[in-house]
Amino acid sequence: TALEAPPAEDAAAALSEQQKRPSHPRFDLAASAARDAYPRDGMVGDIAWGSLKWASLDEAARSEAQLSAMAGEEIRVWPPFVLRVLRSALPKAGRVAERQTSERADVLRGLLYLTYMVRLYGQSRAIPPPAAADGDNHHPLARKLGIEPMDAWRELLVRFTAPQGGSSADDLSVTRRLTSESKHKLAMHALALALWIGHGQGDTAELAKLLSLTPKEANLYLRQLGCAMPRTRGSTACSLKLPLELPRVEQGRAAPKKR
Repeated sequence: TALEAPPAEDAAAALSEQQKRPSHPRFDLAASAARDAYPRDGMVGDIAWGSLKWASLDEAARSEAQLSAMAGEEIRVWPPFVLRVLRSALPKAGRVAERQTSERADVLRGLLYLTYMVRLYGQSRAIPPPAAADGDNHHPLARKLGIEPMDAWRELLVRFTAPQGGSSADDLSVTRRLTSESKHKLAMHALALALWIGHGQGDTAELAKLLSLTPKEANLYLRQLGCAMPRTRGSTACSLKLPLELPRVEQGRAAPKKR
């Protein structure tokens, strides 16, 4: 006789905590440090991470004139969170021989990729594949948004957009789109990366502005990531609770609605 399918409750119970949360970056519930709770390579792959050209961002951090000019960009936007860290919260520069592997370099890479995430998050139109005329294979939208190199662009598309027409998840030869599900996943990863940059500390008002969220939407996302929210009137500080304590997953619960 054919085996009966297990009840839905039993099937859900068999999933790992990670599998129950497909929009979350990879996490470690036993970690005692914020950057281990949400490891960097669970948010940005090694190939994309290693390709990020952060030196110009390091130079900009030393020039108030450049930072002010960046704040005025309308298409290649620089989030206020990123500009604040560049102005006042970057780790000190080390010796030249250590710069590629220093914490400063890691934070600069994180800020650059986070900026790319925010730029993609703001796109509402379908993203067609590059035309044959684009000889360098650099996507016109990536060029417009200032997202380079292509390894970073490809990873963003594969992770956070959905292919149209039933194609495989990593097929970049078809039109792709930010769906409500993929946009939810992108928001979760972007906020987690911002918390990674801040060693698990953040400001709910600043993080809400990062993705143009309402305070309520931002708080919901941050709670899902395991943040303790401010209890003092007027405070907007939040922090990851360690070890992570993630809210229970409720079947059928929808992602926060966007305005």
